[in-house]
Amino acid sequence: MLRFFSKIRYQQAAENRMGKYLRYAVCEILLVMVGINKELRSK
Repeated sequence: MLRFFSKIRYQQAAENRMGKYLRYAVCEILLVMVGINKELRSK
């Protein structure tokens, strides 16, 4: 799964699609934050 995401990241950076890449990066950070919050609240 991580290879899949890194492949998308490299393709978008290589094609100079900075807008899409930034949107992808922000969404990825949000998903990580949601996962961490969910894990902390379950304890």
